[in-house]
Amino acid sequence: NLFRIRGKVTGFGPPAAGISGLLVGGDSERLSSFDAKPEGSIVLNGVSAGRHTLEAANANTTLAGRTDLVIVDGDLDDVVVSLGPCSVLTGSVVLKQANGKTVSLAGLAKSGPRIRARLLALESPLRETQSVQLSADGRFSFDHVPAGRYRLNFDQLPPELWVDAVRFGGEIVPPVGFAVGQSISGEIEVTLGTGFGRVSGLVRDSEQRPLAGASV
Repeated sequence: NLFRIRGKVTGFGPPAAGISGLLVGGDSERLSSFDAKPEGSIVLNGVSAGRHTLEAANANTTLAGRTDLVIVDGDLDDVVVSLGPCSVLTGSVVLKQANGKTVSLAGLAKSGPRIRARLLALESPLRETQSVQLSADGRFSFDHVPAGRYRLNFDQLPPELWVDAVRFGGEIVPPVGFAVGQSISGEIEVTLGTGFGRVSGLVRDSEQRPLAGASV
C-alpha cells in the first residue's frame, strides 16, 4: 500500500518562495522531492510504509531542517519541518613534525595551496558535498552546513603527508564522523603527519604456511 504525507514547513518569513525539500528513505535514498506552497504547506503522495526523513531548505541553504517519520499503515497529517539557521564551519590544518611540534602549512608553499578539504554528508543528501581549497596557511571554511552528521576528507594530499588527527569542538572525531547542530559555528582542527613509514608482514596460505611469491 502507498500512503500520503501532509504537513507544513515553518521557521521562515512568508512567503515560502524557494522552500524545497526531499523525502529520504531509511537507507538515505532519495525517494521524492517537493516544493512548499507560499504558506509553507506540503503534500507527498505515493509513499510506502517504513522509516523516512523529510528535509527542507530555502533556495540558498541558509535555513534548513529535517524531521523523522514512521509510516505503518496509514496517512500522516500535520507533519512539521522546522527550519533553522545553518552552520558555518571553519578549520585549520597544521603539520606535525618528527619532534612532535606542530607548524603552520605556510612553509609548504609548494604543496599547501593544492590540498582540498571535502565535507561529506553521511546522513543527508539535501546538501551536496562541499569541497574547498586550503589557503596557503592551511585555513578553510564551509558555509551553509545543515544539521547532520559529516566526515571530513582531504584530496590531493602530497604522498609524504597523511591525516594524523581531526578534532571538532576540541574532541577527536571518530570514524563515524561528527555531528553538526543548527546554527553552530564550529572550529575543526586537523593535524597532518609527515614522512614515510615501513610495513612488514608475512603472507600465509589457507593452511597457515608461508606463501612464497605472493603479491601485496
